[in-house]
Amino acid sequence: MKTKFVSVLVCLLLMTTVLSLGKPIEKETIYPEIHDSSSESFNVDVPVWHTGNRWSYEIKTLTLDIEKANQSYQITIGAENLTLEVVDVASDTYTVAFDTKMFGNASISYKLEEGFINITANLNDTKLAGIIVYNKSDLGIRQVKIYLTGRLHAQITELPVISLSRPISIRGEANISLIADYDVPYPLITFPLDIGTFWGRPAINISLDGTIQSLWLKRMNIINNIARRHWRFVEFLTKIMGIDSVSLRNMSDICYDILPIIKIGYVLNKYLTGNIFKIAEIPPIFICTGTEDVTVKAGTFNAYNISVGIGQGNIYYAPNVGNIIKISGHFTNAFPYARAFEIQLIHTNFP
Repeated sequence: MKTKFVSVLVCLLLMTTVLSLGKPIEKETIYPEIHDSSSESFNVDVPVWHTGNRWSYEIKTLTLDIEKANQSYQITIGAENLTLEVVDVASDTYTVAFDTKMFGNASISYKLEEGFINITANLNDTKLAGIIVYNKSDLGIRQVKIYLTGRLHAQITELPVISLSRPISIRGEANISLIADYDVPYPLITFPLDIGTFWGRPAINISLDGTIQSLWLKRMNIINNIARRHWRFVEFLTKIMGIDSVSLRNMSDICYDILPIIKIGYVLNKYLTGNIFKIAEIPPIFICTGTEDVTVKAGTFNAYNISVGIGQGNIYYAPNVGNIIKISGHFTNAFPYARAFEIQLIHTNFP
């Protein structure tokens, strides 16, 4: 049986995991106590966005803690200025462009039949850009395109095929493009919004595709091709070094198949579990508990307080801003694997 994972897929797994993995949630409806901070209450409909509307956010913390069969990920990212701008308004959709410089780190562990692969990685001076296509009727997300460019520093601390005396260090520029298509529009907030409104989210499927390009991947492809042309000599060396030549050959076959440019959809379908990811249904744990004045770096706004679960966290939506102004808390049950969020609005030109 072929080995299902190689080190060159680290970036792929990191990106696809952040956007697409889901886990079942107990179907338990939670009704937090409603505290109406304002005596005035009215139905807030879907905001109307126009070309050129912008919202800039500070992401202090976004922590993901993922545990699945034979694999685990701990990911922390942040960004000083994530800007969203409406760049196109169609008859039934908004297209919103986003860009930011981000930083972060990750720890990845993956178990194979032969043993564990353990990797740590850091992203520095990384540019994240792309577009989000929203449904006009409910602000449900239809599609996300992500382009990630930055310097990756990774260390492989454990491999099942080779006994490492010290970590293998990998440094280099990486370019990742990722496309996520939602089978049904997926809104975060249910409109019309009013105090006492509560909701959950249906199960959805997300299909992933894209590419990963890097000078390091090109070099690895060249080295692998040279090794394959002199495989008898490689087998001789592996026997001296006590390396399993069969496992090494399997890894070489995979590298030959997917390099130098990794096609995400192809790799997911052939070597992993497919490029269709299921997000589990979320029961009614979102509830609008009231309105209050909320101060963020962009100013003070009257916002609807959306409680998530029992004290897990809060989402604040301000009608005058036409968008969310703050998210804070721990959202394990609402957003699968998300351990912590801390996001706030720092600037907007919304009228």
